[in-house]
Amino acid sequence: PGMILSLYGEEFECVHDPLRKRPVLCQETKTLRIPPKFTQMDLHPFFKKIAHEKLLPLLHKAVEALGQRVEKVSFRDSKTRWGSCSGRKTISLNWRLVFLPPEVSYYVCAHEAAHLLHMNHSQAFWEAVERICPHYKKHRKWLKAHGSAWMRF
Repeated sequence: PGMILSLYGEEFECVHDPLRKRPVLCQETKTLRIPPKFTQMDLHPFFKKIAHEKLLPLLHKAVEALGQRVEKVSFRDSKTRWGSCSGRKTISLNWRLVFLPPEVSYYVCAHEAAHLLHMNHSQAFWEAVERICPHYKKHRKWLKAHGSAWMRF
């Protein structure tokens, strides 16, 4: 209670709400209303659902901008990676991306989408990232400076 959370670029204050059985975001009061006895771990599925709603459209935008297709998208609880892409055109994203600024989350989506074209970090890969995320270097720098703190959340 009292903690201010940034969820996809909007700030919400965490408050206990004895009338709730499940957590809920209240846009009107900018609060995350948490039921009694809920722990941070209990909130992970809630945040994962928000990640699905907010990040899936970003990923599809990046994939389509590169003229690619993705077979499967999943949201994971990774402690070391923001995303990954397999040779089978499966992309996994860390649900904690919802805590980052939206433009940084988009950079991660663009990065993984570019792996659909290049399964490496070659110059051609970075050119594909830059084509759909022109300021990727700035976002990548932000992620390196601040990402580890959010990875621990």
